[in-house]
Amino acid sequence: MGLGLNIISQRAGRPLLRSLLLAVLFAAVTVVYWHNFEVRLDGILSRDLNDEAKVLSSDDKSRLLRAMAAFKRQFGLELKVDIYLDAIPSIKKSGHAALFSLGIKNADVEITLPLVAYKAIDKANLRKLDDDLSSCLHYMPPAHCIFNGIHALAESLSP
Repeated sequence: MGLGLNIISQRAGRPLLRSLLLAVLFAAVTVVYWHNFEVRLDGILSRDLNDEAKVLSSDDKSRLLRAMAAFKRQFGLELKVDIYLDAIPSIKKSGHAALFSLGIKNADVEITLPLVAYKAIDKANLRKLDDDLSSCLHYMPPAHCIFNGIHALAESLSP
């Protein structure tokens, strides 16, 4: 009689064990999918951030990518950032994106805006933004200067 109860109790625990294993498997697949999604999204967004000078840390890059995405959400305007060690090469101007190009050694700055944004911004503010970014590169880390530039551009474009 004791043997029969033992078999019943072993079978009674199996559905619970299967459910628990299924929940663990589902959680593991969810975590792996989420990680894969984040890596792919960072890869897509990082095309807009070109750090040839290798002056940005991974934390700076992720913060800049978030700021660039917020700028796009707020203004509907893509923002690209190119950081070069030496002089800024001749650049193909993009008709649909704002472009911050920085040359670290000489503190060169070039800001390119699409025609719609160029017409919306005060030209004196654009020159001031260019000068402020250039002087900032002499004294501050590039990430700090780019954050300030994004903020100043957003203020200039806000009504």
